[in-house]
Amino acid sequence: MPGNGTSSSSSAPAQGRQLACCIPVRGGGVDGQALEVLLVSSRRCARRVEAATGPGGEVCPQPNLVFPKGGWESDETLLEAAVREAYEEAGVSGRLETPHVDMFSYESLKDRPDKGGHSRQRTVYVFVLHVTTEHSVWPEKDSRNRVWVPVSSVSGRLKHEWMRTVFDRLCAERNWG
Repeated sequence: MPGNGTSSSSSAPAQGRQLACCIPVRGGGVDGQALEVLLVSSRRCARRVEAATGPGGEVCPQPNLVFPKGGWESDETLLEAAVREAYEEAGVSGRLETPHVDMFSYESLKDRPDKGGHSRQRTVYVFVLHVTTEHSVWPEKDSRNRVWVPVSSVSGRLKHEWMRTVFDRLCAERNWG
């Protein structure tokens, strides 16, 4: 059943836009491999780095890394949106944990209230994605860098406070060290 991430109903502007966010992870299993989280550079930061250093610039300076996140389109489910965002922004696919592990709302400072017919209010559904495939080519490869980070270092590398809060809460719930 398709979602309503960009609903055209008259109540859409009051509800705001719905977003899907993935926390891509690998390791942490019985094989003894340490748990790591995949972070990507924000596109805004990647553009600044390229302007300063030319194509192929270094990974953005800390803390300009984020989890893959984006809009939930009207022709897809929330789960499909989460998987799509992880592939488009980070070039990974795998097994998505359901249901979502967190949900919260915030007001976007990026968009004008009328852009796309939505308010500035955003509702974000956060999922954990157990990565099984790391693609060498993906849609946003030229505008994002990706980096695997030990779970203990993730919060200090995240750009947004809300991402740190969500991740820290998840670590506490799962006893991730």
